[in-house]
Amino acid sequence: MQEQPPRVLQWQIAVPIFRNTVILQQLGLALGLPFGLLVVVLLLVGRGQKEMWYALGLIALLLIGTVLMVLLLYRGRYEVQFTLDAKGALGCSTPRWAKRSRAVNTATVVLGALAGKPAAMGAGVLAQQGQQVFLQWSHIETVTMRPKSSTILLRSGWIQPLALFCTAPDYPAVQQFVINHIKPVVA
Repeated sequence: MQEQPPRVLQWQIAVPIFRNTVILQQLGLALGLPFGLLVVVLLLVGRGQKEMWYALGLIALLLIGTVLMVLLLYRGRYEVQFTLDAKGALGCSTPRWAKRSRAVNTATVVLGALAGKPAAMGAGVLAQQGQQVFLQWSHIETVTMRPKSSTILLRSGWIQPLALFCTAPDYPAVQQFVINHIKPVVA
């Protein structure tokens, strides 16, 4: 008798933020592009002026402070849980991680409001929106399998991508579940 595939797959994982290639690539795009562009503009416009070096120093301090905050508040990990069923794939922060993130995001909005910085307020609101991502199987356009990092990337157009982080032993089962549920054209 052939074993039936599971109807639902659920798991929880703590992914090391600064050692996972997928997270590092996404951070590189999210932070590296804007800050990199800003540094290039400063170097072109500043031409060695004292203010340019001051601005570059502030950017470096901001990046170092962000890394330290992630290490202190989140212990350098991203705690996430996944549910795959017949409808689609759901990824969301674990309740403990979500509570911590909600507090940080709320503080960002409040401090941004007190400082009169709408960009900081917006960043806090946007960060809160990314706490849960659901993609329907029928809407998934691309799937990228990364067996070395035990990660599967699901994309649905411009909607936020979903990275399914797995442990090495769980990866084959998750991979097969995804293959069984996506459109044949995507597979």
